[in-house]
Amino acid sequence: MIYEVDAAGRRVWRRVLWGQARGNGKTPTCGGIALLELMANDDAPRVFPAAGARDQAKLLLEFVKPAVEQGPLRDYLAVRANAVLRPSVGGVLRVLSADGDLQHGLNVSFAPIDELHVFKTAKQLELYYALATALKRPGSWEMSITTAGWSKVSLLGERYDAMLESPDVWVSEDGFTTIARDRDAQALMIWRGAPAEADPSDPAVWRGANPASWVDLDYLRMQAHGLPANVFRRLHLNQWTEGNEQVIAPSAWDACGDAGLVVEDGAAVWLAVNANPRRGSGALAVVSPQGETQRALVQTFAVEEGERVEERLEELVAGAVRAAMVRWRVQCLAYDPWQLDDTAKRLEREGVPLYRGVRSSSPGMPQTDPFMVPASRMLYRHVAEGTIRHDAGRDARRQVLAVGAKQLGRDSWRIVRPEPPRPGADAPEVGAAFALAMGLLACEEHPVYNGPQIEAW
Repeated sequence: MIYEVDAAGRRVWRRVLWGQARGNGKTPTCGGIALLELMANDDAPRVFPAAGARDQAKLLLEFVKPAVEQGPLRDYLAVRANAVLRPSVGGVLRVLSADGDLQHGLNVSFAPIDELHVFKTAKQLELYYALATALKRPGSWEMSITTAGWSKVSLLGERYDAMLESPDVWVSEDGFTTIARDRDAQALMIWRGAPAEADPSDPAVWRGANPASWVDLDYLRMQAHGLPANVFRRLHLNQWTEGNEQVIAPSAWDACGDAGLVVEDGAAVWLAVNANPRRGSGALAVVSPQGETQRALVQTFAVEEGERVEERLEELVAGAVRAAMVRWRVQCLAYDPWQLDDTAKRLEREGVPLYRGVRSSSPGMPQTDPFMVPASRMLYRHVAEGTIRHDAGRDARRQVLAVGAKQLGRDSWRIVRPEPPRPGADAPEVGAAFALAMGLLACEEHPVYNGPQIEAW
């Protein structure tokens, strides 16, 4: 279909959008078509696969290089560090990424673009438009391969909606496949994904959205239970979702709320703090287990704009930690050394035990993937399974529900600050979500502290 030609033998489709759920072979297919274009064109082909980030671009090369080196193509192509060459005709396949050096004035014969949904930043959009305006050769074309996005206010969203307005739109009887053709614009869309009204918990829906034989239902079942609902729907059902990969469902969070929650004086508690000195905001989570349930008190801080914002925020955080030391048996304080290292060390000298986990011999809990991946899963699991009770604070609720998710690999994800709702706007504050996730991880991993407690300051 994508290679359809007219009566004169000219390419019909020069802008192709292909939507498919994760794990169904988008990137290998993208690499395979790139090699085909490099070999099928004898007029110095210029093939420029593009990705929004260097890691994704590297992933595509990891599929392309073995196909050349381990097969008959090695007699015709030469593999280099960041490119594949076809010396006999002056052809080149070179991967571009938005965080690399961008070259304008490219003479493109084919531009496959991997995961268009991530193209949101200025550099990513610049790369996309540089390629889109470089299709000057007769028969040159671009193909964007992607999963669905979370916002229609995006490059992908605009292309997707525009194709649905095409004069020729076909939807399969089961609703899983949409093919849209706009011959005047030379644009084609092939979209495979679960219909909007489909039940995301139905294995039949999982199979319909994942036609690849190697994607088995046991794997999808594991993903459905381990990922936030919106993340699973977008990545594995290829459905557009409302909101920036919302991790915590409002109904699930509210069901765990208890406005009268009290953690009795003298109870063992684990503290975690998140601070954003630039914005003058922060949060402190107090986590205390009670049987199979975790109790959580979440306090948020906000410093008005003006002088001494950072200093004032540190004073508020330190004061809250000291008050907790007087009231409870504090087991440890989890904190990000990049945020509050000096304050934490000062508190340690005053007798506050600092978090020292199994992943590092140094004190503190950096908000890096090795810590935040398990912390994120713990936060999600406790809320989804109803094994946490929290004090139902309004600010904490807003921040927890605003936190987003980022997929890191096939089975790995973590919470992240969501993107701003519009260019130039501030991203929502989510410090309470980070503090609570860190507190739950600290409670799980940090050994019980039997040292002296502070009775008064």
